[in-house]
Amino acid sequence: MGGPQDTPFVLRLHMSGQSFVVEENESALEVLLRNGIVAPHTCRFGTCGSCVTRVISGIPLHRDAVLSEEMKASNEFVALCVSRSRTTELLIDL
Repeated sequence: MGGPQDTPFVLRLHMSGQSFVVEENESALEVLLRNGIVAPHTCRFGTCGSCVTRVISGIPLHRDAVLSEEMKASNEFVALCVSRSRTTELLIDL
């Protein structure tokens, strides 16, 4: 990672209402797994697509290599293993 937008953000889960802070040096996937949340994943590099999750609100900062440019522009999906958030909160369909 590393970049000007690597600031902490709140990851909120739609189904349970749980919220977690994703710090600048970790991924949303790491935070979910550490907190016992079952989230699909395989590669952890943003290339397989298994962790891609629907975004309900917020704007992802896409860093994956699996979503098309059109899908990235829609801001409807996020790869939890590598992408971050442009907004202070990201509400996802988990």
